[in-house]
Amino acid sequence: MESQSAIVLQNQGFCCVCEAETTFIARHPWLRDHYRCVGCQTAPRDRALVEILTLMAHDWRQLQLHESSPAGDHISRKCPGYTCSHLFEDTPLGSMKNGISCENLECMLTHPLIPLPREICRTARC
Repeated sequence: MESQSAIVLQNQGFCCVCEAETTFIARHPWLRDHYRCVGCQTAPRDRALVEILTLMAHDWRQLQLHESSPAGDHISRKCPGYTCSHLFEDTPLGSMKNGISCENLECMLTHPLIPLPREICRTARC
């Protein structure tokens, strides 16, 4: 949660995660991490991911999605088929740590990668 320091930037707009009109506030000049929706507290990168998913696969909430190194739970709350993994240096591959599977993206054991359509990769720059 942001501290109660002075507001650097504040705007009204639509949050694609909340799916509602909201206020976006930054209390720090580093907007990438601090320009947050007051409703769901998502940062711009989280909202951009949801925006791309909605644009490229509008039924994403009904799909099976896998996210590497998740930053928040905003997608998992809206997508029952969501799974995630992270590469933990102190955890054996395929094991769980804090409810997250330890995986190496180069050789996943529990969540085999499905190739993404070229347009999604190009848009997401992966």
